[in-house]
Amino acid sequence: MDHFRYLMIINIWLLGKIISLESFRSTSGIVNLYGVEDCRSTSYPEPLKIIDNLTTPISALCFNHDAQILAIASKVKKDSLRLIHVPTRRVFSNWPTANTPLGYVNCMDFSPNGGYLAMGNDKGKVLLYCINAYSKY
Repeated sequence: MDHFRYLMIINIWLLGKIISLESFRSTSGIVNLYGVEDCRSTSYPEPLKIIDNLTTPISALCFNHDAQILAIASKVKKDSLRLIHVPTRRVFSNWPTANTPLGYVNCMDFSPNGGYLAMGNDKGKVLLYCINAYSKY
């Protein structure tokens, strides 16, 4: 498992119970979500979800404040960012669009209440986007 760069563990409320997810970021552009109990009970756990929407290495990964949204990005390819709705494990298909001027995303993070997503790009700019699903900023 030397191709995995790091591990992020987070507890979330999902389907009426608290579960723990482990998110592995790889050099291949694939992010796997694992249940912590599965990781503890077997050497080769099955991922709960394989996110393969990016084709270049993942350079940034973060959860919002309540772990409802996982953001992943690659600085290798222009405009390579995806948002995943964690409870349903689905990638948001409506954002970013082909017209969203992200550039090469180097870093990103959500605001404390999840109302905004900020990202830094290769041009030295910080882009700030409002997350409409969260009324508190």
